[in-house]
Amino acid sequence: SRRWRRLARRTWAGLKELYLRKNLLLSCDFESIGLSKNPNTYSNRILKNCGKYLTKLTIDEFGTSTALYLIGQYCPNIVSLSVKYQTFKSGSMKFLSKLEKLEDFSIGAIETSTIEEVLQFVQTQNLCKIRFSALLNSDNVVSLPSNART
Repeated sequence: SRRWRRLARRTWAGLKELYLRKNLLLSCDFESIGLSKNPNTYSNRILKNCGKYLTKLTIDEFGTSTALYLIGQYCPNIVSLSVKYQTFKSGSMKFLSKLEKLEDFSIGAIETSTIEEVLQFVQTQNLCKIRFSALLNSDNVVSLPSNART
């Protein structure tokens, strides 16, 4: 039993890049692997096991902004992060302040107010690239901080 636990830990430790997508999770038979039918339970378990080893994470159209909290909680070594959602709850970008190694951040399908929140919480010195796409309410103008490179 201990031997299998060690092997499982080594397997998770070997995972450096992860791509979670909605279609993959919706096609999964959750009950057969002992999980509820809620994809967030699935993502929680995956990120809890391999999050500290991940350096690159892509989440495409994946459920709710709860996953953002999980990233901040379990993925301190993320260097590249790409997320795409329909809506974000106010305050959901706080997780960014925990990602000190983040160099590349891409966020899609967002409202203009989300951009302002992202810029408020991005504190990392290492950040080289930040991309916003598919702006909703794009008639609003967002001003970048004076120290931002364009």
